Amino acid sequence: MAINNIRLPDGSELKLDEWLHYPIYSTIEFAAASKFNLRAFTYVAGQTVPNQGVAPRTANDADTNQTVRTRTNQDEAFVVYAITQEFFGLTDATYVTTPGPVTHTIAFAPAVSRHNMMVMQRDVLTELFVGANINKPQLRVPQSRLSQSIGPVIHGTASNTQPADLGTQGRVSSSNQWRLELPVYIESDRVFYVRVSTPTGAIADLNQAIRMRVWLDGMKRRPVA
Repeated sequence: MAINNIRLPDGSELKLDEWLHYPIYSTIEFAAASKFNLRAFTYVAGQTVPNQGVAPRTANDADTNQTVRTRTNQDEAFVVYAITQEFFGLTDATYVTTPGPVTHTIAFAPAVSRHNMMVMQRDVLTELFVGANINKPQLRVPQSRLSQSIGPVIHGTASNTQPADLGTQGRVSSSNQWRLELPVYIESDRVFYVRVSTPTGAIADLNQAIRMRVWLDGMKRRPVA
């Protein structure tokens, strides 16, 4: 027997001929040792990528697949089943030995060091807001809760002169993705965004500039045309 409808926990139903699995994504960028409060999904290709402490740049299709800034389009809707992220170093990660000093590179961009991944897990907060002028998020979790389910599986190598310290946010596998127990429904023409911030202030021990691509994984209603 074919499955034609999916029933959500609130009782509403999705007709599969009107919906498709279509993850949406948006990118933000921030500098080493910075304090930031950035909003993903607030721009489309051709506009500026939200940033703190790095050179502004124009977004392209690899940065976001949003069709309208800060909301769903009037002929679309989205059901969020999971949030995940991927990370890219915009600069190398280094450390200085003592006595010396001798500088070692432990993660060449675009790789991110394990140290910097753990620093972000400790200090970065991710929140999903749905609705205009809403102060209470639908989701608020520290970085450590959002397992990284996409990206490369990293195998680090090391030597006495050039140790490696490469990191990801958990086991990179689809089975590692944190799925919401109750999906978040974003209606048509509805304001929404993801805020990524550092409520504790500047991350003094973050020593790489970072590009973070935020993914909302779920079902998107097919556009009319």
